Amino acid sequence: MLTIRSVPYLGRILAPSLAEAASKYLAAASWDRRRMLHTRVNEKTLFDYMSQGIDVNLKMGTPPETLLRRSNEYMKKAALHRLEKPDAPCLFQYGPEAGDLRFRQELSHFLSQEYMDPVQVDDIIVTAGATQGLAMLANLLFSPGDLVFVEDPTYFIGLQALRQDCGLHCVPVPMDENGIIPEELEQYLKERSSIKPREIGGRKPFWSMLYLIPTFHNPTGVCLSATRCRRVVQIARKYNLLVVCDDVYNLLAFSQDEESALQRKRLFAYDDPSRTPTAPPTRPPTADVAPREITWPG
Repeated sequence: MLTIRSVPYLGRILAPSLAEAASKYLAAASWDRRRMLHTRVNEKTLFDYMSQGIDVNLKMGTPPETLLRRSNEYMKKAALHRLEKPDAPCLFQYGPEAGDLRFRQELSHFLSQEYMDPVQVDDIIVTAGATQGLAMLANLLFSPGDLVFVEDPTYFIGLQALRQDCGLHCVPVPMDENGIIPEELEQYLKERSSIKPREIGGRKPFWSMLYLIPTFHNPTGVCLSATRCRRVVQIARKYNLLVVCDDVYNLLAFSQDEESALQRKRLFAYDDPSRTPTAPPTRPPTADVAPREITWPG
């Protein structure tokens, strides 16, 4: 199967609330669309690399070949079982914008147990992937040319989504073995907040955004310490900074102590509880959204 990445926002808009933000971006970024149209597509799959003698390809971020082959049988049985239900024809129409309710209910129970803190059904939005969720969020709350702060280094596809797809200006912030350095972040915020004012209000309630991978950071693998995490929250509140956590690896930690458990009251986070056992086209990442950010003022 050949998977081609869609041109930004010509095949990616899933919710009517994003239409206005998308149209504004398209009008301002025609140059980016042209360049993306001519980007070479990588047609290779995991099995293509295996035929070349490459058993593990760290570039692809895919489960191993053994799990993929077993997934084939699991998916076949699951599909046959579901299609025998009386309401099976409902599967072939457009579903709820937030995702299937039963799935979100089961996921809320699972995440509540794993995170040792309640995750409400109404706070979960199912997306086609973590990158899509990031792009939807960035385009809804920010405009091309706005600042976004990222860790240095950061996930290259997340960076591409923010910079190339969304037209945001990315500012790298240094990190070390304990994650992003709060003092560096605040210094960068001080310098840029005075020279780049932004009208706040309505659907644009934040001055800027911090894209963060706090747990098993990609590509360094480090985890943000609890002390630094609290400091980042303080800085975010002080400078009206939206913190977006790309937290797909949170459940990989072996420790179950409360100190390492995910602290709630966040604004946005991406969770992918099925990232390891299933293939990318079948796994349903989610965006966990705090209730006060779902209902817009006015």
